[in-house]
Amino acid sequence: MEKEIKCWKQASSSLKAANETKFFKRLFSEDDEVIILQGLAGTDLNSASSHSDIYSYFKSQLSFKPTRTQLRDKICKLKTKFKNKENSKFPPIFTSSHEQKIFDLSKKLWSNDKEESEESDIELSEMLLFDVDVFRMRRKLLDRTKKAEFDERWNNLKLLEIKFFYDGLALFKDLSDLLLKSP
Repeated sequence: MEKEIKCWKQASSSLKAANETKFFKRLFSEDDEVIILQGLAGTDLNSASSHSDIYSYFKSQLSFKPTRTQLRDKICKLKTKFKNKENSKFPPIFTSSHEQKIFDLSKKLWSNDKEESEESDIELSEMLLFDVDVFRMRRKLLDRTKKAEFDERWNNLKLLEIKFFYDGLALFKDLSDLLLKSP
């Protein structure tokens, strides 16, 4: 009887240890997911000369060199995740800005609602040209002098954005004043 109890305790402790060590290492970073979806949105997969061209493109863009199978599986998982959220009875809930961005990019690629996708082509091209999150993450790879140049340019851009916003507010205020004064 004691041997059976001991055996059960050992089995339960080994099961517990197995459950605790089921942590996984994430292959594709959040930036990689964004790069994949932006790359798919930016290319016409039907006009690509071969799948190896598409693979070569992503292999050079991602933070590591995935195998073809890993890349294909990741694209399939992103599509499945999007379709599940799209076909849900409830509106999607996002726990992070990254999830929201992934959903929006996926919607451009795989949405059943083509009209909405066509209306937002301008937004997509803007996201492809200037993805601030990816830009900031890649900034860490620069040396000190390049970082200093980048920071100066970035700060100047932010000042221009603030000035532009202020000018817009002033225009809105002037228009409001005119509308309030008119009979």
